[in-house]
Amino acid sequence: MGDRRLPSQDLLPTISHCYFYLSFENSIFQDYITEKLWENAFSGGAVPVVLGPPRKNYEAMIPKDSFIHVDDFSSIEELGEFLKKLAGDKERYATYFNWKLNYTVMTSSNWLVEPPCQICTKLTTLQTPKVYRDLQAWELK
Repeated sequence: MGDRRLPSQDLLPTISHCYFYLSFENSIFQDYITEKLWENAFSGGAVPVVLGPPRKNYEAMIPKDSFIHVDDFSSIEELGEFLKKLAGDKERYATYFNWKLNYTVMTSSNWLVEPPCQICTKLTTLQTPKVYRDLQAWELK
């Protein structure tokens, strides 16, 4: 059948035609939230349906009313019914984008600061690390 993946240049235009984007992480660890949320769902203009760390971890990084967490539902069927109803209620659906009035998505492709991947090249310009072999002598200084 060959490679049937969506070409990367078509990803965001395709997502922009969807109501929801499943931002399901492949591992569930505290603060492990990847490009599936930032670069795909938010940049693509779909409401993210997230599976990953608990809701409180997401809420520490993004507005609480900007996403749907699978843990808020007792079953996949309940989540599916909610998504169907939400897709049919344009006014309520639009509230998931209120965050855009105050925030902008910053991804690796549009950071205004140096991306973390360039930190290693700057390490040699930082101060030389100090090693204290006598902790008591260090505390007295």
